Amino acid sequence: MLVAIAGLVIDLGSAYVQGSDNQNAADAAALAAGALLPASVGDEAQIQEIRDAVADYSARNGIPADCVEAVEMEDVAAGKYYGVRVRLRTEVTYGFGRIVGIEGTTVTKTAKVRVQPAADSTDVVPLGVEEGRLLEAIAAGDCQHVVIKFGGGGGEQGFFGALDLDGVQGGGAKDFVSWLTFGYDGVLSVGDELPVEPGNMSGPTTAAFTTRFSQCAHYAGEGGCNTAHFDPDCPRVVTLIVYAMTDTHNVRVKGFVPFILEGTDGNGEIVASKISVKTQEGESGGVIGGEGDYGVYRIRLVE
Repeated sequence: MLVAIAGLVIDLGSAYVQGSDNQNAADAAALAAGALLPASVGDEAQIQEIRDAVADYSARNGIPADCVEAVEMEDVAAGKYYGVRVRLRTEVTYGFGRIVGIEGTTVTKTAKVRVQPAADSTDVVPLGVEEGRLLEAIAAGDCQHVVIKFGGGGGEQGFFGALDLDGVQGGGAKDFVSWLTFGYDGVLSVGDELPVEPGNMSGPTTAAFTTRFSQCAHYAGEGGCNTAHFDPDCPRVVTLIVYAMTDTHNVRVKGFVPFILEGTDGNGEIVASKISVKTQEGESGGVIGGEGDYGVYRIRLVE
């Protein structure tokens, strides 16, 4: 009897280890699924892609795909799923426990992930899009080949889309070129107020765009990153500020939106297309499916 009890302790230890393995696999699979959210309700192809990702990442972490008991789509807003719950189930057969009639146990672990709009952002470029204009484009399904920096046309004075990210007057074209080329190294948050950077700056705009655009080292045989295929860390992928004008010289940050750079006309105009990116870094705080939900998401394990 003492040997059987000692053996049962070993079996329970094995079940505990299996539970830990299941939890790690469930967490990894849920995070992989979160990278594919939000998913449109009724889009069976996208939902199947999420289920396949769960099975794949479960197997990568040592739990066979046939142990995936459930993949549940959750947190519906504005016709999209923003959350997914993963449940893994494994049967553990005891070695010593059978001496006292205990054949084994079932280990079940769950993990849930949710994507939420970003409340802050780093590595932002000094360009933005007015909130009303962006919402109209989203509603019309017309977020491709958007002018995110206007050209001079008949003049060089006024507001052409450039923003002063550090709020300190005097940086001018020098700061603009640095931020457009390499990104701003500070943190900007929803609610911040920023001054506009007046003037077209066509030469600096063209130079900074060309340097950044040419740094793409992906999909060499296909012209580099574009909306069809891109690396989220590519220099062509930029985070723009979604803003509302507070007066003629200042804007308020309303959110953040990812675009992929496409071209410039040499006269200060930049064209780009909206995409969607996710990261685990930074704060989340926008309203899912509502205000602040513009395509930059934070992936969070919530269970």
